[in-house]
Amino acid sequence: MKKLLLFLFVLLSLHTFAQHKREDTDPYGTKALSFGPEVNIPNSSIFKVGYGVSGKAVWPVGDYFGVNATASYNRFFLKDRYLTPFNTGANVFVPVKVGMTFFWDEHIYANGNVGAVKQLNYSKETNVAYDFGFGYLLPIKGRSNLDIGFRYERWAKTLMRESVLRVAYSFDW
Repeated sequence: MKKLLLFLFVLLSLHTFAQHKREDTDPYGTKALSFGPEVNIPNSSIFKVGYGVSGKAVWPVGDYFGVNATASYNRFFLKDRYLTPFNTGANVFVPVKVGMTFFWDEHIYANGNVGAVKQLNYSKETNVAYDFGFGYLLPIKGRSNLDIGFRYERWAKTLMRESVLRVAYSFDW
């Protein structure tokens, strides 16, 4: 909880002290793509940590709303006590989700998604996944941003719960 509060404080501080005003963009009316790494921290799981890459597309549907689609490739590593000769620890999952994004202003957003997660090795099962989170778009130059986001994600069948930190390069198209 302390880490979450610290993250929120840093996020709001960045927003408060941002001096860069972009005149050439419409903050709510542009389509955006973002790509970047993410760190996965499982909660009460057989996995100790995970990492991956993700891509996200956002299409505006109103003044403050957008529809988004995300896909990622994640590797999770088992806790030592769950390692077996048949499962050496690296489990690969590919979540694909769609959802809505709400923009509070030009930089701060919240989103929720639902979709499916497919395991690519070992059991090869498919799970329903949903998440909710928030993020901050830190302007870099012109029509590009650094997308810093945090989300809580849950997978239905496996009872996987995780917190995910994502830092991505975002650009309008």
